[in-house]
Amino acid sequence: MSPQELQTIAGALGCARTFTDYLAAAGDQIARVLPAEEVYWVSTDRPRRVATVVRASTGYVDRVTEPIGDGVLGRHQLSLVVESTRAAAHAWVVGRETPAFTDDEAESAGWLLPVLTAYHRSFALRPPEPLEQPLTDRETEVLALVAQGLTATAIGRRLGISDRTVSKHLEHAYAKLGEHDRLLATRRASALGILR
Repeated sequence: MSPQELQTIAGALGCARTFTDYLAAAGDQIARVLPAEEVYWVSTDRPRRVATVVRASTGYVDRVTEPIGDGVLGRHQLSLVVESTRAAAHAWVVGRETPAFTDDEAESAGWLLPVLTAYHRSFALRPPEPLEQPLTDRETEVLALVAQGLTATAIGRRLGISDRTVSKHLEHAYAKLGEHDRLLATRRASALGILR
């Protein structure tokens, strides 16, 4: 990988204004450098053994020999760990059916990893921007229950509302938080002090 290519990638990631934008830009750049059928962001609240994806140290590139999730990511996988501590583990996992990742591709991943790690850290340390539109009390309540791991059905039963109403509250909360899934939405709400 040339210095110009790295500079182009860094420029693409530098345009990201939110963590969600960073994830999208990084996913695109990884797929460009390492052609793949799937690019996943793996994030856990503590390091767990997800096959061989999450390793003990940051800055680790690994060609996975046993596919995780019964080959859900493809038969051949490459993981790029950007953070692994006792508190959290974060990695990019690239997967495809064929061909296997080559030594050159693993080397390119090694060049790409410090750039991904630097941007991951910059977003992790950046204070979150306040919401343009605050969450309602009910949206906050539903999101807090989601953060505890409850399903929409369980939340509905606890609050005496339908699954569909729970889904609507989550949809509105996600939109206000500028996120698209439970993990990122609860993380952002926690960072903003909305959730304890």
